[in-house]
Amino acid sequence: MYKFHKYISNFMFVLIILGLASLACNFSTRPFSDEASSTGQPDLMVSEAYASMMLSGACLEEYGPITTKICVANQGDVPAGAFTLEVSDGTRWALPELEVGEVACFNSNVNLSGMAVTVDAANEVAESNEENNTTNIPVPTPPVLCTPVMEVAIPPTETPNPTPAPNVSYRGITFLFDEHWFELAPAETIPAEEDAAIEQWNTPEYYQFTFSGYPLADVFHSPRIMVFPAEVYKAINSDARNIITQLEQFLVDKPADAEYIPFLPIFNAGQFMRAQVEYIDFQNGSGVRFLTQYGQAAWPINNQDMFYTFQGLTNDRQYYISAIFPVSHPNLPHPDSVTMDDDFYDNFMDYVDGVEEELNTQLGKDFSPPLLVLDDMMRSLSVVGGN
Repeated sequence: MYKFHKYISNFMFVLIILGLASLACNFSTRPFSDEASSTGQPDLMVSEAYASMMLSGACLEEYGPITTKICVANQGDVPAGAFTLEVSDGTRWALPELEVGEVACFNSNVNLSGMAVTVDAANEVAESNEENNTTNIPVPTPPVLCTPVMEVAIPPTETPNPTPAPNVSYRGITFLFDEHWFELAPAETIPAEEDAAIEQWNTPEYYQFTFSGYPLADVFHSPRIMVFPAEVYKAINSDARNIITQLEQFLVDKPADAEYIPFLPIFNAGQFMRAQVEYIDFQNGSGVRFLTQYGQAAWPINNQDMFYTFQGLTNDRQYYISAIFPVSHPNLPHPDSVTMDDDFYDNFMDYVDGVEEELNTQLGKDFSPPLLVLDDMMRSLSVVGGN
């Protein structure tokens, strides 16, 4: 049952990388001299972060390992308790408290250039400023080699990981899914529905991939990926035509805080929220993923109705991809535990905004299934069709 409607690299010179991540080495502290206004709270920030290559003279005979230095400061008015430092590759370190004005510096023998580093990644410290916790580690400019080397290819800004071979192939559609999390049911070709009593229910013939052995039970939506022929959909459904056109422009503009994200198939309900919004490219197209919940009336955001969705288009705009996967998070309540009184209904918009804000602070790995598992599946997708 649906509820309420809200109108809704970096030069990665990894020629010799020595050792494993060890940000616990060469720890040092020093006073932090920047002045901060009186707030009565700590304020953690990355005061210094850079990667560098050891030089033995004016030039190098060959490229060696790149090391990284990170300094964390408490520029607030009171000491900060223990907190977590996290790099965007998923590596985390638990750090002790920092006194007022104290700076903790770390030297690592691992190349972390181009990555984002976040202090208090788990939101363990209430700070006066929660917006200055993340810093990108710059990519160092490579030093000059002593002897010029002919035909040296310049490394790409990012070194992509090789894409594993897909384990799904059907009618020109391929992708890779993690068999640890679920199983794939037989792919289907769904017949067209072009004579529905209401035009918005018209759908063209499309391909559908459903999943079994899913880690969540008692959920409203079934996990599935749908691939629609865009032009046919437009021709038989004017609402779908508008949504497809909207998504084309949406993926050009990439708004940071959208009031509505285009979505197919059409539901007889409204889009409650949009959390964990991220733009993702797949093998021959692009799209947007987010967490949402649909409904026809005010209803708590919950683990039975919330789902992950990917809405995308192939580069040639011939195919529209829609993925729906139920997800849960331990912070969300069961609907029966929420008091739905007059105050709940009167302040429903504020309630939804608060849930969005809370979900946006959570790590992707803490959802079930983890968001990265679903993202990787969508990134592996290739839609050619016609086979």
